Formats: sequence, C-alpha cells, structure tokens
Amino acid sequence: MARGPSGTIYTTADLAAATSAPAQGLAKILQRLAASGIVVGLRGSGGGVVLTRPPESISVGEVVEALECGQGKRSDGRRGGEPRFAALARLEASLADDFLARLQRTTLASLTDPPEARRPIPSASPLPKE
Repeated sequence: MARGPSGTIYTTADLAAATSAPAQGLAKILQRLAASGIVVGLRGSGGGVVLTRPPESISVGEVVEALECGQGKRSDGRRGGEPRFAALARLEASLADDFLARLQRTTLASLTDPPEARRPIPSASPLPKE
C-alpha cells in the first residue's frame, strides 16, 4: 500500500495476491490496522482499504503496535512463563526499547522502493474524488 499512489483503494484480494499472504489472515491484519486508524475500510462496490495518511507519516512502530495489541511483555521480564535471569531480563528490556524506538523512527515509505520505481498493484483503484 505504501508503494502505490496516495489514496489508492486496495481490496483484500489485491493485497493477498501482491504479498502471497492468505486472504483470511490478511483480513484480520487489516481489521487491526483499521482499529488503530492506520487504514480505513470502505464498504460497497469498489470498496476496500486505504491508508489514512501518507506512508511518509506512518511509522513501522505504529504498525507493529497495532498488530501486537494484547501481546505485550510481562512486567517480570518473562514471556510465556519462561523464567529469565534478572540481568538478562534487563538486557532484553533495553534491547526491546531500542528496537521499538528504531521502528518509531522508520516510516513505511522508507521501506519501499524510491517513488520513481514504485509499481502500484494492478487491480487497485484510485480513491474517488468527492
């Protein structure tokens, strides 16, 4: 979606074909992104999803947070009940903080080809003018 022209509407089928992802799983991802305000769903004929902002203003961190909602790290430094040593838990927390900070500084646009090399998904349609 970040590769195409701003305001392009993508169907789940378009995105599944372009990414080789299963449409059912992709629909769940799009629901989380919509709940977080990263995309908006458009119903009806010609409907689909569209980014709510330019990809230059959407951080990868926002996307990760939207997709990981409810899967946070336990406050005692353990995940899934696996015990950790205190020093290792502190290191893990520090690395996670650094990683998340890097994701917040990285935009969707920075992960795509340069604008002149971007190719839109063939069956996607432009957002109708109001």
